[in-house]
Formats: sequence, C-alpha cells, structure tokens
Amino acid sequence: MKTAERILIAVDDSPGSERAVNYVGRMLAGNDSARVRLFHVVEPFGPPWIAMHGDLEEDSGSAEGPEARLIEEAQRRSRPTLDKMAGVLLEAGFDPDRLETSWFTAAREDSLPTEVLELAHEQGYGTVVVSRSALPWHRELFHSHLADRLVKKGEGLAIWVVE
Repeated sequence: MKTAERILIAVDDSPGSERAVNYVGRMLAGNDSARVRLFHVVEPFGPPWIAMHGDLEEDSGSAEGPEARLIEEAQRRSRPTLDKMAGVLLEAGFDPDRLETSWFTAAREDSLPTEVLELAHEQGYGTVVVSRSALPWHRELFHSHLADRLVKKGEGLAIWVVE
C-alpha cells in the first residue's frame, strides 16, 4: 500500500543532502507512523568505466566480476554518509525502528530517474525526497538534475526537492 508516510530519501555526502534530511526530520517531528528509507545512489559502472580500470579485470579467485567489486567498494565508502544522515533523523527524534538505509545502483546512468520512481512505486513509497545538489555526476552527464527529471516523471508521487 502506497502512503505519504513512506518516504524515500536520496542522499550523498553533500550539504544539500544533509539539508534535505534535516527538513524531513523537522517535518516528521512527533509523527509516530512515518517510515523512512535513506538510500545512497552508487554511480553505475558500465563497461567503459570497467575498461578504463583494466586492473580490476584480473580476478583473485573471487566469483564476483569487476562491477560487483566496484559496487561493494562504493558501498563501503558511502556507509559513513548513510550513518551520518540516519543520525540526523535520530537526533530529530525519529524512531530507529522506522528507519532503513540502503544502496541503489541504476542499470545505466540515464535510467536512474525511472528506476528510482519504479522503486518508489513497487515498494509503496508515496514521497521521494532529493536535494538539488545531490548526485552532481548526473547533472554533468545529462545537463539536468535528477530532481528535475523526477519531478517531470513522478506521476502519482509527492516529489520534495530541497535546495
């Protein structure tokens, strides 16, 4: 069941992401039913990126391919950011039992907005929150921000864009 009380927040290590999480914390102060999922977007590592890092092709006996290892490393590096953003909500009085953190890896850079919206619909989130300064690599690649593309395509969802 989709509900406005299920909120999906895209975060990275930018000050804008922290502002967005602070905003959600203030909006939800005293709300005992909202559920929040903070997710850090792992930039997709397609074949061109992997080819540039040929040393990753050499496997040390692992069953995982180079992309899986890159994603795992990106998740390890972004864990402190997720923990910090979760801490912002906890300091605002948010119930830790209603808070989740996770990673999200789009299949391709250009499909990120569509995949985020599909995730929101499939998992019953009614609200998607993003900072305009989050995910600068997306803006560089597509000359538009993820927030702009979410607003255009976010039919049936509340999209909160925090400056």
